[in-house]
Amino acid sequence: MMRLFYKKFSFLLEATLASLVIGILIPFVFFLKAIFSHQVIVVNAYLLGFVFSFTVSFCIYFFNIRIVNKLQQKESGSHVGRILKELLITSGISGIVMFLVFTAFVYFLQSEQSPVNTALFDNIMIAIIMNVIVVALVEIAFFLGKWKNSLIESEQLRRTNAEVRYAALTSQINPHFLFNCLNALSSLIQNDPEKAIVFTREFSRIYRYVLDSKDRLIVSLREELNFLNSYLYLQKIRFDKGFVHSIEIDADCLQLFLPPLSLQLLVENAIKHNEISEENPLILSIRGKNELLIITNNYNPVKKSSNPESGLGLKNLADRYSHYTNIIPVFKVENNQYTAIIPLLNDE
Repeated sequence: MMRLFYKKFSFLLEATLASLVIGILIPFVFFLKAIFSHQVIVVNAYLLGFVFSFTVSFCIYFFNIRIVNKLQQKESGSHVGRILKELLITSGISGIVMFLVFTAFVYFLQSEQSPVNTALFDNIMIAIIMNVIVVALVEIAFFLGKWKNSLIESEQLRRTNAEVRYAALTSQINPHFLFNCLNALSSLIQNDPEKAIVFTREFSRIYRYVLDSKDRLIVSLREELNFLNSYLYLQKIRFDKGFVHSIEIDADCLQLFLPPLSLQLLVENAIKHNEISEENPLILSIRGKNELLIITNNYNPVKKSSNPESGLGLKNLADRYSHYTNIIPVFKVENNQYTAIIPLLNDE
């Protein structure tokens, strides 16, 4: 309630201050004109001019600024079309307000004066011109605000991506992951040299992709899946029968986009937070359809971690998506199954 009151009070104060400036400025112009043309200066006339200018300015500002703000908030088409619409509506309102106020002033204060029609037309033109100037200033402020916000969002996106890239790098090169991979490689070299060569190739692909994608905001799903297959291969070697996965992606999804390392993060999340063994295998499914990726796995959680970084990966992923789409990623547990749903993006 107080917030609404403060908002209305701020608007009325803003309208009053703007009207005071215009109310003083317009009579002052006529006052200077009278001085330079050596006309008789009638103080009461200028005081009346101030009251008149203030009244007209306040009424025009009160209605027109609200209209401009609403049209800016509902902007869906071109800027030019919206601005032309604003000018037409606000100029019409300015003319009507000037006509009503001018008629009222003439009726109550100077009904005997003439010619009324000429003075009325001149005042309407002044009101419309002032309205155009004010709308132009409001639009300049609006575009400067949008430009400033876009800079802030770009900086936030840059920082978010830097954090996610760092998290992905540390996740993949942490000693535990590296230790398991080297142990597996050592065993393969002794028992299956050909498989060791494949393992080394897939292992190198993981790091090459991480390094290649570190400066990209989004990548195609096809690229992400190529990388993910290498990552899944290493996990399969690591867990053997304890890890089962399947991938079903509609062909029309492969050309869509997503933030890099998104799938790896979700797979890593499933591996990190679930018990995995041959008796209780982790069963992971990745499906892509209708511009959505649905990642599911059976839910068999390990003991809750006290790691302060737990959950940051999903939060960062959601933050990155917020810069591209209004569709919010979904992470939920239902019927003993964990599900992550993330949108695919249409444009790179």
